[in-house]
Amino acid sequence: MHDLDAPDVEQTASVVPEDQASEMVCRREVITGTKMSRRVCRHRADIEAREARGQDALRGMRKSGSQMERERTVISN
Repeated sequence: MHDLDAPDVEQTASVVPEDQASEMVCRREVITGTKMSRRVCRHRADIEAREARGQDALRGMRKSGSQMERERTVISN
């Protein structure tokens, strides 16, 4: 298990080898709406999956936002 608060632990990984996917990774996460944080431990594969879903959601919001802007431009012209 790695603690990402430790300065000697790499904090980012783009591709996780299969043998490391089940590795537990712990880090401090700020609780939304507070200045408090808590220690959260997850499997590396779960972290990667969450990040991918977040990126997909962000791309979807950007895409629908740009579509709305194009529709607004067409309507106003």
